[in-house]
Amino acid sequence: MAEIQFSIVFIKDKKDNIQVKEGLEAFIGERVVLCLDRNNPADAWAVKALLPRHVAFVRKEDSIDGIYDLVGRQKISPVARITGLSDYRYCLSAKVEYEGETPKRLDKLAIHSQWEYGGPVFNTITEIEELNEAADYLVAMFSNKEANYENIKPWFDKYVDNLKYGFTNDFRDKKNLIDNLLKVYPDERVKSLRQRLIEISSSLHSKKTIEQAFFFIIKKLKKQIRGEFKHDAMQFSISEMVNQIESFPSRLTKGNAKVLPQRVFYETMSEEVFNKYVSAYALLCYLREEMAKGNNVKRKPGRPKNEKKEPCPILKHIVGNSSFRNSWYIFIGENLKDKMNEEAGYTMKAFVDCGVLDCARYRIVKDSFGDIGTDRIYNKALKTVPEKYQGQYDYLYMTIKKKKEEMLSSM
Repeated sequence: MAEIQFSIVFIKDKKDNIQVKEGLEAFIGERVVLCLDRNNPADAWAVKALLPRHVAFVRKEDSIDGIYDLVGRQKISPVARITGLSDYRYCLSAKVEYEGETPKRLDKLAIHSQWEYGGPVFNTITEIEELNEAADYLVAMFSNKEANYENIKPWFDKYVDNLKYGFTNDFRDKKNLIDNLLKVYPDERVKSLRQRLIEISSSLHSKKTIEQAFFFIIKKLKKQIRGEFKHDAMQFSISEMVNQIESFPSRLTKGNAKVLPQRVFYETMSEEVFNKYVSAYALLCYLREEMAKGNNVKRKPGRPKNEKKEPCPILKHIVGNSSFRNSWYIFIGENLKDKMNEEAGYTMKAFVDCGVLDCARYRIVKDSFGDIGTDRIYNKALKTVPEKYQGQYDYLYMTIKKKKEEMLSSM
C-alpha cells in the first residue's frame, strides 16, 4: 500500500458557497472523496475533494503530481483522510492510499509542444527574466548550503516580487523545490523567509492577481511590437492569429474570454510554449487595436483617390468560403440592425473575435450598413467590450460560433 500526500484549498459550504477560512482544525480526521471536476471553467484538470457538507479542491501543484491520474483511473472514487493543517494559508494537509502502480505525473507538455505557431516570438519581459535569475540563484545557494540572510535576501525579494508572472510549469517546479529546500535549511534566519513565500504563494491563485499579471505581460509585449516588431507584425492578419490561437490544444479560448488568464494560469505549460502563446495573443491584441485606429489601411498603387466606394465593402472582409459571404452579410446585418455606438461596436467585435471578419473598421461598417453612430464611441467598444454589455457580447459570440460550426459542417 502506497500513499500520496497533498493539500486541500478553497473549502466552500455547499449551501451558501461561502469559503471556510476559520476553524479548519475541525476538519482534521475527516474523510474526503476525490473526483475530477470536468466542467471547471478555469481548470480542466481540477480535482474536487468532497466533504460531508463542503466542497474543496486539491491544490494545483499537487494535482499534477499523480492525484489526477490516480482519480481518473479509478472506477470508484478514492477516499482520502485530512491529516492536519497545511503550511499554506487556509489549506489542509491530506493523504490518499492506493494499490497498484505509481500514478504518473500529469504531462500535457508534449501535446502543447506540438502546437504550430507561425508568428514571431517576442523577447521575454524583464520581470520574467529576473524571476528566472532569482530562482536559479536561490536553488543553487540553498542546495550547496551557501546561503546566509545577507547574501540571499536581495535575490529572495526579487523572486517573490516577480513570482506572480511565473505562469509555467517550470516556475511551479522551482517554487516547490525552493519551498522544500527552505523547509529544512539549517540557518534559522534564512529558514524564516519561507513564511513569506507561503503567503505569496497563497495569493497567486487570486483571480485579480492572475488577471493583472497576465495582462501586464501582454501590455509589455505589445510595447515591444510597437517599438521593435511593428513591420513584422503587420505581415499578419487578425483572422490568421485567431485561427492559430484557436488551434492551441486545450480549452483556453472556449466560452467566456474573461477567464482566459485563469485558464492559462492553470495549464501545465512549458516556458517555451507559454512564450509562443502570449506572443500570439499580444500580436492579436495589437492588430485589433491598429485595425480599430485604421492605421494599417494602405491604398493600392495606382488607385485613383476619388474612386467610387463599393456599396458593400464589408463583403471583402468576410473570411472563409466565398459561397457563404452573402449569408454572413445578411446575418451581420440582422444582428447590427438598429444598433448604434457602443452596441454596434461590441456586435462587430464579436464577428471579428470569432474569425468571421478580418476587420470591422468604422468606415467599412458604416458604408455597408448605414449609420452606426460616432466613430469614437464605436471604436472604443470595438476595442474593449463595455462591462454593461458583456453578457450580450458573450451570448452573441457563442451564437456566431455555433453558426460558423454549422456552416463548416455543411461543406
